[in-house]
Amino acid sequence: MQVNCTGGTIPCGYGTVCCPPSDICNFNRGIPACENLAQPLISGFQGGPCADPYLNDCSLIGVAGFCCPIGTVCFNNGLNNVVLCINTYGTTAPAFPSATQGFIPAATAVPNNNADIIFDPPDAWSSSALSPSCSSSDGEEQLRVTNTLNATVSFNYTGPSIMIHTVTSSQGGVFSILVDDFNTTDIIDTFSGPNQPLPLCYPVQFPPFTVPPPTLASQNNHTIKLIYTGPSPNAPSGTTDNNGQFDAFAIPIFSTTPSQVNGAFKQGKTSGYMFIVLATLLLLSLGS
Repeated sequence: MQVNCTGGTIPCGYGTVCCPPSDICNFNRGIPACENLAQPLISGFQGGPCADPYLNDCSLIGVAGFCCPIGTVCFNNGLNNVVLCINTYGTTAPAFPSATQGFIPAATAVPNNNADIIFDPPDAWSSSALSPSCSSSDGEEQLRVTNTLNATVSFNYTGPSIMIHTVTSSQGGVFSILVDDFNTTDIIDTFSGPNQPLPLCYPVQFPPFTVPPPTLASQNNHTIKLIYTGPSPNAPSGTTDNNGQFDAFAIPIFSTTPSQVNGAFKQGKTSGYMFIVLATLLLLSLGS
């Protein structure tokens, strides 16, 4: 899977990034970042949604006012307020202002009636009444709902990323995430209430992972499994009518060059050197 890196560069992540010898490869979250130990570089998870549910707050890295698309990490070099977003291929793009709205990442929907999606046990999952159109998955208008502990939904996919569409509510419960039978320790909490308001249509993309599967960078075919684990810790005490509402999977679509087209974060094969060039150009533009 990994690219043949030359000139003393170091292969990093999913096979498209080469870090210069002065850098280390940070693949700790399943997204490759080339980090120079001589600088206080900061890369981190996104926080809660910004103005658009497909964007996440970068304030957790110490720089407020920026958002990155789901499925990316926020990156700052520790020397200024320039924030970049890095996707699973290591492609970088400038972060969005926090007021950005209307962001829809490019992805191919896999509706919940797709034969390749396995619900287990089958009788633990029911079909809801007509639901809001969240994933626009080929006209699919029903959700799959469960309140059975340890009920699962599984899907085999090819590529580095997977998007999960769920629907939130005041009865929303929690899904845990396994990839390639590995417990990533990630969860999707679909409870939405006064102290944790979430958008009705709730998309999540992996990576980044809290703990990435050890084979993530060495294989292209993966299995994701959602396990319903019960009520949210944010739900009121004594809640018993909780459930998990699954809408669809989706496969992110990445382009061949780094770009932002119609607000969509796209993928391109870029090296650690290109990352440095992009950051430098941003700094020059800010100083002009």
